[in-house]
Amino acid sequence: MHVFTQIGCAAACTALLALPAHADERPCNRRIGAIVIDGDVHVSPSGTCTLDGTRIGGNIKLNESGSLIASSVRVGGNIEADGTANVVVLFDSSIDGNVQAKQGGQVRIEGVRVGGDVQLFSNSGAITVRDSHIGGNLQCKSNLRFPTGSGNQVGGNKEDQCSRL
Repeated sequence: MHVFTQIGCAAACTALLALPAHADERPCNRRIGAIVIDGDVHVSPSGTCTLDGTRIGGNIKLNESGSLIASSVRVGGNIEADGTANVVVLFDSSIDGNVQAKQGGQVRIEGVRVGGDVQLFSNSGAITVRDSHIGGNLQCKSNLRFPTGSGNQVGGNKEDQCSRL
């Protein structure tokens, strides 16, 4: 019986070790290329995260002066930038959820497909939204500089400072 217990434990322990590890949040302060990240990405404080062809199952979160430059990325969740004094730049990418940038700096969204809303509130830098498809609303309020752009398709409403985009 002792041998059976050891064999049973060995099989169970091996099965447990074979299970994939799931990280809830991956920090980013450098370039990440064409890989798949199952969880969320958190841009490190005062860091610059450059994503190129990256697939993210969760959200991208920025705060404390973090910067994001993303090209040809696929995000299964949201992009949330709160208090980023630097840059949020999205090119030729797809975001299933919402894009929110508030109380930050520069924001550029060009050639991006967003499934939900784009909300740009109280930012101090230049804001550009160009040639993008937004499934929900395009909302811009209380930004220091008036947002610019053209060629956008918006499924919901274009509101406030973004009403002409």
